[in-house]
Amino acid sequence: MCSCGRNGCLQAYASFRSLDKFVASMGFSDEATLYHWCLRAVQALALAVVNLVELFRVEVVCLGGGLLGRFPEIPQMLSVQLQESGYLKPSLTAPLVMQSPQGTEASLLGGLYLAEANHEVQNEICQGGQGNSKATIRHVGNGLSFISMSTR
Repeated sequence: MCSCGRNGCLQAYASFRSLDKFVASMGFSDEATLYHWCLRAVQALALAVVNLVELFRVEVVCLGGGLLGRFPEIPQMLSVQLQESGYLKPSLTAPLVMQSPQGTEASLLGGLYLAEANHEVQNEICQGGQGNSKATIRHVGNGLSFISMSTR
């Protein structure tokens, strides 16, 4: 269960909170335990990426955030996982997986950008684009992009 109360959220599998819960359930923390959790997190990330590739034909996955500070091998592990049989349909190409240029600060910098943006930009990003678009990608410079999705 995720901290938001729902089941199945990616955060429940690939976040520091999920790492803490996993270590607590094991009763100890050694490198083997951490590696086992990391493998599970990468598998969850791979499933999420497969869905993005199938829905939006994503060609590049750029990972950022604090977990990469502790597990810098996650992008490489994810790339390898996506190459394994059974993840992507044969007609689909695995995306390039890389670390965000902002590294562990990607989420923080994105939040700061959004806080400083004018009201019109905030609404566009937070409401999934304008008109009847279902997905909007807004490139804001310095390698930052926001992807907004709506069910319109």
